[in-house]
Amino acid sequence: MPFILPEYSGERSRFRFIISCVFLFNKISKFDECCDKKLFKGGKEFSLEIAAQAIVYLEMRLRKLPFTLYDFDKIIAVSRFKGHAQAGFGGALKQIGIGCVTKKNKFLAHNENMLSVNPKKCNISLCRKECIDACSVDAIRIEGESSVIDPSKCIGCFNCRSACPIKNAINRPNPNNVENFVERVIDNAFAVLKSFGPENIRFINFAIEVTGQCDCIPNTNMPIVPDLGIFGSSDPVAIDKACMDAEINAPGLPFLKPNGEWTQPEAPGIEKFKKMYTMVDTNLQFQAALKNKIGTTNYKLVNIL
Repeated sequence: MPFILPEYSGERSRFRFIISCVFLFNKISKFDECCDKKLFKGGKEFSLEIAAQAIVYLEMRLRKLPFTLYDFDKIIAVSRFKGHAQAGFGGALKQIGIGCVTKKNKFLAHNENMLSVNPKKCNISLCRKECIDACSVDAIRIEGESSVIDPSKCIGCFNCRSACPIKNAINRPNPNNVENFVERVIDNAFAVLKSFGPENIRFINFAIEVTGQCDCIPNTNMPIVPDLGIFGSSDPVAIDKACMDAEINAPGLPFLKPNGEWTQPEAPGIEKFKKMYTMVDTNLQFQAALKNKIGTTNYKLVNIL
């Protein structure tokens, strides 16, 4: 089975850490012998042109997908349902829209464009061209007295920026606003479904210990609602909508404030993620997904336990 490497740096980008999390509640200890080390970290990719129905208009867009994804004939996308400060929530749609594309498209979902060199700051006479050595995809070259980053090759790993001894010689791109971030994530999800085949993908959402923040936050804080259950579906839109409705209909849980007092829990019927992040709209994901005809928000819950 494939293990999808996140675009973030640090401990979570290491294979053994990821697999140890996968087998945290399993008795298997020799996980290196049990798992195929298929890591979607840059690597070989191909471009797919999709007719993406954005929230406002129709546009042809290119999406980068990893060749290694197609070493497998089926995908089971297992997600932990939770809040997200940009997308409003994270579930099946965000899992395939971020987890099943290349590092480059993960980067472009979060940022307006790729890394670039600041010619006013960069001066190769003041360094040892550390950026070139740090780049794993040969995206940097020297032109005159400055380096240049080829955006068509750059995957947004930030290795060049970390290695450069000159402060701000490599520009950090502006982050996408909420609408553009959601659109790009859903475009990515559409590209994965279109190319891999929706009949070959199934979705499981663990709506357990539902926190208000994403796993990319080191401390995601306490759960905001009681455990909602485990959801399964062949439709990523329907499963996320079912989880969102369950979150809204559930009673909130109290929070312990710094002064030692507990907050008053939110009543059922209130969208807790929206209450926490007033600047985001959890409906944006569903709007973009419906326009791209990824799935439906209509569903019927069938309890199996």
